[in-house]
Amino acid sequence: GIVSRTGGTGFGFNARVNFMIPTWGDFKLEFKLIGDDVFAGFSFVDVTSSFTDIGFCISVNLSTYYLYEVGTNILNFGGRLPTDALRIERSGGDVKYYVNDALRYTQPLSSPTQFSSGFMVFDSTLAGPGSRIENILLTYL
Repeated sequence: GIVSRTGGTGFGFNARVNFMIPTWGDFKLEFKLIGDDVFAGFSFVDVTSSFTDIGFCISVNLSTYYLYEVGTNILNFGGRLPTDALRIERSGGDVKYYVNDALRYTQPLSSPTQFSSGFMVFDSTLAGPGSRIENILLTYL
Protein backbone atom coordinates (compact mmCIF):
# COMPACT_ATOMS: atom_id res chain seq x y z
CA GLY A 1 0.00 0.00 0.00
CA ILE A 2 0.86 3.70 -0.20
CA VAL A 3 0.22 6.46 2.31
CA SER A 4 0.80 10.09 1.29
CA ARG A 5 0.44 13.62 2.59
CA THR A 6 -1.50 15.47 -0.08
CA GLY A 7 -2.55 18.67 1.69
CA GLY A 8 -0.94 21.50 3.57
CA THR A 9 2.25 23.41 3.10
CA GLY A 10 5.28 23.50 5.30
CA PHE A 11 6.17 21.23 8.18
CA GLY A 12 3.49 19.87 10.47
CA PHE A 13 2.41 16.68 12.19
CA ASN A 14 -0.97 16.64 10.50
CA ALA A 15 -1.11 13.49 8.40
CA ARG A 16 -1.06 9.94 9.70
CA VAL A 17 -2.39 6.46 9.16
CA ASN A 18 -2.62 3.33 11.23
CA PHE A 19 -3.94 -0.21 10.96
CA MET A 20 -4.15 -3.11 13.38
CA ILE A 21 -1.43 -5.79 13.54
CA PRO A 22 -2.29 -9.06 15.34
CA THR A 23 0.67 -9.96 17.57
CA TRP A 24 0.59 -13.74 17.15
CA GLY A 25 4.26 -14.51 16.87
CA ASP A 26 7.11 -12.81 15.07
CA PHE A 27 6.58 -10.43 12.17
CA LYS A 28 8.31 -7.94 9.93
CA LEU A 29 7.01 -4.63 8.65
CA GLU A 30 8.59 -3.44 5.38
CA PHE A 31 8.22 -0.04 3.68
CA LYS A 32 9.91 2.82 1.80
CA LEU A 33 9.95 6.39 3.08
CA ILE A 34 9.68 9.06 0.37
CA GLY A 35 10.34 12.73 1.11
CA ASP A 36 11.46 14.23 4.38
CA ASP A 37 10.07 14.17 7.92
CA VAL A 38 8.33 10.82 7.44
CA PHE A 39 7.96 8.46 10.41
CA ALA A 40 6.75 4.84 10.29
CA GLY A 41 6.72 1.86 12.62
CA PHE A 42 4.48 0.08 15.09
CA SER A 43 3.02 0.81 18.51
CA PHE A 44 0.84 -0.65 21.21
CA VAL A 45 -1.40 2.44 21.08
CA ASP A 46 -1.95 5.37 18.71
CA VAL A 47 -2.80 8.49 20.68
CA THR A 48 -1.72 11.48 18.60
CA SER A 49 -0.56 12.44 15.13
CA SER A 50 2.95 13.04 16.51
CA PHE A 51 5.81 10.58 16.11
CA THR A 52 6.37 10.67 19.89
CA ASP A 53 3.85 7.89 20.54
CA ILE A 54 5.17 5.49 17.87
CA GLY A 55 6.72 2.62 19.84
CA PHE A 56 9.34 1.48 17.30
CA CYS A 57 9.98 3.88 14.43
CA ILE A 58 12.26 4.71 11.49
CA SER A 59 12.27 8.30 10.24
CA VAL A 60 14.08 10.11 7.47
CA ASN A 61 15.13 13.70 6.91
CA LEU A 62 17.44 14.78 4.11
CA SER A 63 20.19 12.12 3.93
CA THR A 64 19.86 10.81 7.50
CA TYR A 65 17.82 8.02 9.06
CA TYR A 66 16.64 8.28 12.66
CA LEU A 67 15.47 5.45 14.90
CA TYR A 68 12.98 6.39 17.61
CA GLU A 69 11.36 4.43 20.39
CA VAL A 70 8.38 6.23 21.97
CA GLY A 71 9.75 9.61 20.88
CA THR A 72 13.31 9.01 22.11
CA ASN A 73 16.02 9.11 19.44
CA ILE A 74 18.15 5.99 19.84
CA LEU A 75 20.33 6.10 16.71
CA ASN A 76 21.09 8.25 13.61
CA PHE A 77 22.93 7.18 10.50
CA GLY A 78 23.47 8.65 7.05
CA GLY A 79 23.73 7.29 3.57
CA ARG A 80 20.09 7.44 2.54
CA LEU A 81 19.34 6.41 -1.05
CA PRO A 82 16.00 6.84 -2.86
CA THR A 83 15.80 3.07 -3.42
CA ASP A 84 16.29 2.05 0.24
CA ALA A 85 13.95 -0.64 1.56
CA LEU A 86 13.32 -0.42 5.30
CA ARG A 87 12.23 -3.08 7.75
CA ILE A 88 11.34 -3.27 11.42
CA GLU A 89 11.16 -6.83 12.68
CA ARG A 90 9.88 -8.34 15.90
CA SER A 91 11.87 -11.53 16.38
CA GLY A 92 11.75 -13.40 19.67
CA GLY A 93 12.64 -10.95 22.41
CA ASP A 94 14.09 -8.30 20.08
CA VAL A 95 13.05 -5.52 17.74
CA LYS A 96 15.46 -5.20 14.79
CA TYR A 97 15.87 -2.33 12.33
CA TYR A 98 17.11 -2.97 8.77
CA VAL A 99 18.02 -0.94 5.70
CA ASN A 100 18.27 -2.97 2.48
CA ASP A 101 18.44 -6.22 4.48
CA ALA A 102 21.44 -4.94 6.48
CA LEU A 103 20.83 -5.01 10.23
CA ARG A 104 21.40 -1.51 11.66
CA TYR A 105 20.25 -1.89 15.27
CA THR A 106 18.81 -4.45 17.69
CA GLN A 107 16.74 -3.45 20.71
CA PRO A 108 16.11 -6.16 23.31
CA LEU A 109 12.55 -5.90 24.60
CA SER A 110 12.15 -5.27 28.30
CA SER A 111 9.06 -7.47 28.28
CA PRO A 112 8.74 -9.77 25.22
CA THR A 113 5.41 -11.05 26.58
CA GLN A 114 3.83 -7.69 25.72
CA PHE A 115 3.66 -9.00 22.14
CA SER A 116 2.20 -12.38 23.08
CA SER A 117 -1.47 -11.54 22.67
CA GLY A 118 -3.69 -8.81 21.35
CA PHE A 119 -2.92 -6.23 18.71
CA MET A 120 -0.49 -3.48 17.82
CA VAL A 121 -0.91 -0.73 15.25
CA PHE A 122 1.10 0.25 12.21
CA ASP A 123 1.64 3.91 13.06
CA SER A 124 2.98 6.73 10.93
CA THR A 125 3.36 10.49 10.76
CA LEU A 126 3.89 12.36 7.51
CA ALA A 127 5.11 15.83 8.43
CA GLY A 128 6.95 17.00 5.30
CA PRO A 129 5.08 18.35 2.27
CA GLY A 130 4.65 15.65 -0.37
CA SER A 131 5.95 12.92 1.95
CA ARG A 132 4.68 9.36 1.59
CA ILE A 133 5.20 5.76 2.60
CA GLU A 134 5.26 3.13 -0.15
CA ASN A 135 5.39 -0.65 -0.45
CA ILE A 136 3.96 -1.29 3.01
CA LEU A 137 4.05 -5.01 3.68
CA LEU A 138 3.42 -7.00 6.88
CA THR A 139 4.70 -10.57 6.94
CA TYR A 140 4.55 -13.13 9.74
CA LEU A 141 7.76 -15.11 10.25
